[in-house]
Amino acid sequence: SSRVGSSHSGWSIISAVAGMMPSQWHFVLLPLLSLTCSPANVAAGEAQALVRDDAQFPSEPQPCMRNASDPRWARFCAWMADWCGASGQEDVFIGEFAKGDSKVRGIGVRRDVARDEFLVCVPRTCWLGEGMESRRIQELTSQGCDSEARLALHLAEEKRKGLDSPLGLYLETLPSEEDYRRFHPAYLQGFELAPDIDYWASWGSTISTCYNAYKQKAGPSAVSYPEAYLAYVQLLTRRFGDVDMVALLDMPNT
Repeated sequence: SSRVGSSHSGWSIISAVAGMMPSQWHFVLLPLLSLTCSPANVAAGEAQALVRDDAQFPSEPQPCMRNASDPRWARFCAWMADWCGASGQEDVFIGEFAKGDSKVRGIGVRRDVARDEFLVCVPRTCWLGEGMESRRIQELTSQGCDSEARLALHLAEEKRKGLDSPLGLYLETLPSEEDYRRFHPAYLQGFELAPDIDYWASWGSTISTCYNAYKQKAGPSAVSYPEAYLAYVQLLTRRFGDVDMVALLDMPNT
């Protein structure tokens, strides 16, 4: 199992907290924790198996290297090394893992790891969190928006830029609306949940209120509501503790 979290120096990490049985490929279990990059300061916590179920990654396990056979994965991994300055990503891979009678996407390691060993470190450069919004978004969302909805609109606008965004190679790996419609309650259709468990109904009203205020100021330059809602779902399903969204390290989550 492993941990993901942050350090005060601005690094987000995956840290091993238990030895693994020898095998060519290992499944990684990630909890939602905040910690530092010092083994002496690793916080205790219960690991949670968080896996993805989408089609944005190679069909066969491939280490995160610039010479990976899948072109998109290779570009992303080169960006992790060159732009982010990340380290250790060559030891992890995205692959399919058995879960019941089906297979789901997950992140794994391709070598044995020791207790408290740091596997991957990602600098703050490649985080996406509250307070990192563009000046444009800050001005357009000064009223009617909470911090999460504001960040979601920033994410949506960055995604619209494609590879012109500094985070473009990361953002193109995020699940699509089609992916979420296959399994996520944010896109549930044909069913009605009890009010005490239908969290997405109230969360949806939060982004809707913010979007209306944003749209009124942005006019024709605004992203569409489906783009904003998708970004909101991506944010709420992929943020970890006080580091929010972190390239590569958020891939185990849906």
